[in-house]
Amino acid sequence: GVCPEAGEPHVPGQLVAVDHVKGCVVVALRGSSCLRDALVDLDCKPEPISLAGVQGLAHGGMLRAAQKLSEPLALAVEDGLSKLGDGSRRVLVVGHSLGAGVGALLSALWHDGDRCLPAAEIRCLAFACPQVLDSHLAHGQSRHTTSVVVGDDCVPCLSYATCLDLRGALVTLADPEAHGLGTSCSSDEILADAEAGNQASLVDRYRAVRELIGSAPGRLYPAGRLVKHIMGQKPLVEDHSVVDEMFVTTDMVAAHMPRRYLASALEIEEAGGCSDDLWSPASTSLASGIALALQQLPDLNKDKAAVAAPTSAL
Repeated sequence: GVCPEAGEPHVPGQLVAVDHVKGCVVVALRGSSCLRDALVDLDCKPEPISLAGVQGLAHGGMLRAAQKLSEPLALAVEDGLSKLGDGSRRVLVVGHSLGAGVGALLSALWHDGDRCLPAAEIRCLAFACPQVLDSHLAHGQSRHTTSVVVGDDCVPCLSYATCLDLRGALVTLADPEAHGLGTSCSSDEILADAEAGNQASLVDRYRAVRELIGSAPGRLYPAGRLVKHIMGQKPLVEDHSVVDEMFVTTDMVAAHMPRRYLASALEIEEAGGCSDDLWSPASTSLASGIALALQQLPDLNKDKAAVAAPTSAL
């Protein structure tokens, strides 16, 4: 991996390992664990990016981290591929939280024009991926990247734009009359309705506040195909609407913890996962396991069931 100098920004923890059993090189990127990592998270203003000639936006701090790591990690991966011995060029990029965001952008850069790791088959599993690409570019990564969201995890919903939306909602709820709304939209009234389970009233007030504050520009999303797993239920392939605003629940922070994602992956594997291969038919199949189960979830949309909404959306 790349060892940062003291105080050097935009270098999250990472390692490159050769998996001789599965026949691939694994690039693992760590989530935030120090102040330096937090600064990358907070460097969240969308910045221009071009992928395959398409212009778009990306999370500024995580893009800079991916750009800084791209070349040295590609060299380490090439060295690892030479050790596989069977000529295969399969690379699995994995990460959680900050590591997922940087890993997804790193995979996007490596796929862009085949400038790094030529002829390699690169797949990315991004657990709790932050919002890193605009909608068009995020969809464009779906062939090689899967972002996994567990339960009410707030991080995949968190970006500069959604924070602006949340700020607008909180200011409005603090003094609804000053913003042209009735006292029924005050935070006290909304909390009382939530405690009483008055869902119809909450929906009406949500719509009123949402219409008033609008949506901030520069919206970003987790990269690739989006899979949401609520423990005890079947994982579902979702669209961007499930992460397009902050959902405030009592579990929104705890659901982000790595142990929740490990429990989710084990539950999916124990339930039988799925039968499709992680790698293309031209490549040797990866044996069944957590990575395979999460990367390939065929035909889930046709079985999709309604999922109860969290306490409130802002």
